[in-house]
Amino acid sequence: MKRILVNDRCLYRPNAGVAMYLRNVLSHWPADAAVQPAGFMSDHLGRQPQSAGESQGATPLQLRPLAKLGRPASLGARLPHWARRGLQKLYASAYAGAARRGYAGQFEPNHLAVPTGVPTAATIHDLSVLDHGEWHPDDRVQWWRADLERAVAATDRWIAVSQFTRRRMIDALSLPPERIEVIPLAARELPPPDPDRAAQAAREAGLPGRFLLHLGTLEPRKNLATLLDAWSLLPADFRREVRLVLAGGVGWGPGAFWSELVHHPAAGEVMVCGYVSDADAALLLSAALAVVVPSRYEGFGLPVLEAMNAGTPVLCSTAEALVELSAGAAEVISPDDPDAWAPAIRRAAEDADWRERLSAAGRARAA
Repeated sequence: MKRILVNDRCLYRPNAGVAMYLRNVLSHWPADAAVQPAGFMSDHLGRQPQSAGESQGATPLQLRPLAKLGRPASLGARLPHWARRGLQKLYASAYAGAARRGYAGQFEPNHLAVPTGVPTAATIHDLSVLDHGEWHPDDRVQWWRADLERAVAATDRWIAVSQFTRRRMIDALSLPPERIEVIPLAARELPPPDPDRAAQAAREAGLPGRFLLHLGTLEPRKNLATLLDAWSLLPADFRREVRLVLAGGVGWGPGAFWSELVHHPAAGEVMVCGYVSDADAALLLSAALAVVVPSRYEGFGLPVLEAMNAGTPVLCSTAEALVELSAGAAEVISPDDPDAWAPAIRRAAEDADWRERLSAAGRARAA
């Protein structure tokens, strides 16, 4: 039996989207395949990944107003670049040494592979660091600039998560098209709550009676300011009856980005609940009137797929990957037009026939 070394470091940050991706890949790897994966962190260092976020049931979500998220200057804080870079180099050295000890190849699930001298496959989720470096932490941009050329030279085969990402890889990295395989992402397996007690579970979790949901890390390219602007345009009586919930961990961004959110006029009534477990995500998706995804840029758009898989209607932006993914099964709106988002949000809350149509279309597309 041949073995390939998997860079499974992302599994030790279980709330990251790439960790969900790698868990899906490893859990569905055929047991009788001639090539089997071995995780570097788990097999070589003997460490067990942190909890994947599952729980026995939904828990109180501790919803709070966006205005109370924290001080803008302290949100999204990261280690200094020199410290991160030093840790990256130490890790890469240990990983490369392990890869050369009898492995048939390696798999990098998170963009840039460590050069090891063994056959290498890597997954690119998006090229937003190259396309819009201003949306990312400076240390991440510097990491790509320092390692990109070596990683491209060391990688034999690429996986792109969408046709959009593949096109960007060809254009930006000058990669031969025949070296790139498009393999779309899969939704997490999120068992829906028991329908007989779904309403009770939502109340126990502290959810509003009626709400729209944004599911994903809070960070610049998610375009949350436009969503808040649209929310502010809605009538006050509507905003009292229907809530907007942002479920996702604090990501990154400059102080001005966080200040724009925390001090937005709508920040006192829009609710946040931080990163949520798989069980809580299932509850949120089943209870939400619709999922809103106003991102300016995505490589795939996993929250759109997870919403459609749950039968929850989707409003998403016209970002190219989201249009590709939704394929007519969501309502698409310009990310720059809060005046168009506001009536679309209202229709999502008030038009049951619209929700039923989009729910059916979404389930069919997700399948």
